[in-house]
Amino acid sequence: MTQQEAILTILKEGKTLNILTAFKQTGSMKLSTRCSEFAKQGYVFKKERVAFKTKYKTSGYYFNYTLDLKKTPKRLLK
Repeated sequence: MTQQEAILTILKEGKTLNILTAFKQTGSMKLSTRCSEFAKQGYVFKKERVAFKTKYKTSGYYFNYTLDLKKTPKRLLK
């Protein structure tokens, strides 16, 4: 199974991924790129921005990606 297939399988299960969980579960460090590729194929995502502060008081953010199972065409969810 490729990293792309693994990411899609997890998302089709209704689970949420972010860069850290995607790396731990699939080995992929390109979650945003993969989701962008999936979106071009017709998949629809819910994208939630999560802000955080580091121990050095600097700000950062990452995104949680969830496949929108209601808006994604049914033919893609098989």
